[in-house]
Order: sequence, then structure tokens, then C-alpha cells
Amino acid sequence: MGKLIGIGFYRKDQWPLLLETADDADMMIEKYDKWLTGIERLIENMKTEGIEPVKVDIDVHELLAYCRQFNFKNNGETRSQFIAELLSNGCNKNISNELSKKSRRGQKQAFQLDGSARR
Repeated sequence: MGKLIGIGFYRKDQWPLLLETADDADMMIEKYDKWLTGIERLIENMKTEGIEPVKVDIDVHELLAYCRQFNFKNNGETRSQFIAELLSNGCNKNISNELSKKSRRGQKQAFQLDGSARR
């Protein structure tokens, strides 16, 4: 198996809350469906390059609690760190299939995919 990359997935109903609370909202994609389409395209590209994308479900309320707990801004760097911590704690779902025990011990890295590209 190739390199594992954690990809943060947000809930459609929480997308407006993410945009309202993100310090870098001006850098994020406004429409959830447009963000999701871009993520799906990126995931396919990653797979062709031997990278194993791992879905990490993000609850924005938990993200905000994390930001408050550590006095972090809700920005791309913090969201990437949050994704990495969730991934390392096993809060993930392999996009292709469930992770094997072997892959859980493999190299893991967070990849921030929350729409931090210009609209």
C-alpha cells in the first residue's frame, strides 16, 4: 500500500458553520457541492499516484472545541493538525475500503482539503 493521506470531510449541513467560523474563510470555496466535486477529483488523482486517501470525518463543533481548548485559530494549519490527530487516533475511514491493520501502522499524514483554494 502507498502513502496514507488523511482527507478531512465536512458535513454539508455544517459547511456554513465552517465558513462562518474559519479565519481564512475568504480563501475557501463557498459552495459545498463545488468543494466536494473538487475533492472527489483530487482523490482520484491521488490514487493514480499511489497515494491512499483516508477519509477523516470532521464535526465542525468538535473542531471548534479543539480550537478553543488549545487557543488555536480555525485556519488551514489548525484543521490539518486536527485531521492528523483524528487520523492517528483511528477516527478515519479508508475511501477505497476499510484500512487493514498493516496500513494503520504505515505512514500517515494529514492533507488539508477544506476548500482553502480561492473561490
